[in-house]
Amino acid sequence: KEQKPSILSIWGLPLAEGTDYEAAWPDNGSKAAGTYEVTVTGKGRYTGTTGAVYKIGKAANTLKVRGKPAIVRYSRVKKKTQILKASKLYKFTSKGQGKKTYKYYSAKKGTKSFKKSFKVNAKTGSLTVRKGLKKGTYKVTVKVKAAGNTNYKASSYKTVTITVRVK
Repeated sequence: KEQKPSILSIWGLPLAEGTDYEAAWPDNGSKAAGTYEVTVTGKGRYTGTTGAVYKIGKAANTLKVRGKPAIVRYSRVKKKTQILKASKLYKFTSKGQGKKTYKYYSAKKGTKSFKKSFKVNAKTGSLTVRKGLKKGTYKVTVKVKAAGNTNYKASSYKTVTITVRVK
């Protein structure tokens, strides 16, 4: 929504818009992050014109994501590597702003590491399950981040745990 700072006083005296001054705000509306200028013209007992610059900062990114459980057939992964699409692995409750990036963190079955058995595509988030993975339940941890854009800051990394069951 449009952002306008308050014009409260001059030399410590309170001002009322319409009575003491008129303000000319940017024509395009000040909704996006950036720098804007307002022109204030005195009215009534106040005379003259002055300008003021104000800045609208970037908003926080609202990325919220959690993992979905995935099932891989042992008969398929026994023969060849399987790729699971991101749409089957992540549930975005708030998609955030900007491109998403994915960073593979870990994979475990119980306390044993299986990091070399999985791989995550940094751009698409798809998960590669390497050929020959044994039956069982694996916890794969991925970190997801939204890059932001001209109006939103980059999000911090959100940790997502995906349960992959090979059966």
